[in-house]
Amino acid sequence: MSNHAFQPGQAKPPKHKDAFVAAKIALCFLFAFLFAYYLSKMKGPAQNYSAGHILETRVSVVGTRESNRGSYVYYRGEARVSYSANGKDYVEWLPATKTMNDREWLSFELSRRVDDEAEVRWNKSDPTMGTVVLHLK
Repeated sequence: MSNHAFQPGQAKPPKHKDAFVAAKIALCFLFAFLFAYYLSKMKGPAQNYSAGHILETRVSVVGTRESNRGSYVYYRGEARVSYSANGKDYVEWLPATKTMNDREWLSFELSRRVDDEAEVRWNKSDPTMGTVVLHLK
């Protein structure tokens, strides 16, 4: 019985064909990844939005940091807001500004409110964890 699959005089396939096949496979993986990314973005935002009513505001201490140059106290502006999420009413203290070490600036930011209405952004999984977007001058 003879083996006709390999003949000593036959040449190997050119290397550029192997590279072309590898490029095709890489392109298929790229399209699959991009399609999966597109489907993941179609779920919608991770946060919901609702209108809220500001009851009061405050500047609270968030933390401290010590270094060779001294220590810093970090503050954050917070607002006590009433809002509705998932059919329930909530009254929570939520962050309204960035965290920084300038208490007077945060007080100034909170004083720039135009009205007592605000936008509340809350997490879909836990409506008590959210942030407040104030209407500022």
